[in-house]
Amino acid sequence: MCRRDSRCRAALGAVAVLCAAMGMLSCEDDSTNPGGGGLSDLTVQVLEGYISANLQPVVPPDPILCTLTLRIVNANGAASYSGLSVPSGEVFLSKNSIELGTIRFQTEWDGAIGAGAIDTLVVTKIQEGAEIFEPPCGEHVYLRVRITKTTVQSKTFSTPSYGFSCPVNAGSED
Repeated sequence: MCRRDSRCRAALGAVAVLCAAMGMLSCEDDSTNPGGGGLSDLTVQVLEGYISANLQPVVPPDPILCTLTLRIVNANGAASYSGLSVPSGEVFLSKNSIELGTIRFQTEWDGAIGAGAIDTLVVTKIQEGAEIFEPPCGEHVYLRVRITKTTVQSKTFSTPSYGFSCPVNAGSED
């Protein structure tokens, strides 16, 4: 079979690498709160995302901006969910997984998903009145985001790594 055919072994190796890469890019780590259960039928995929800091022309108390577009799939064909929210996420440096801080999200999503349904929502970081953490300009970061139903029912997932940008306002005078 494949033991003696180098082309076959190379193809199997490529498939294994591709499967591993797809697993890492799925963004779903399926961590559920052990006491909560109930959210294991939900999977989350990050469709788009960015995180940056607005440092020009004047640095606000909380310069960090973040928006994520998420697709939530309810794999349960018999049960719907309501009262879901995406309240917050922790931001980590990609190179060493050091936690920088927690950001809170807001959304216009109603928190409901029907049986077997797919929903797309956008969450945006809430601007705080004080600095949450020093913007890591030029570094890569990822977020661990929570989706919750109650205080005991939650599920976390990780986003891909994003370059933390700190664009310079082209119209500002130096």
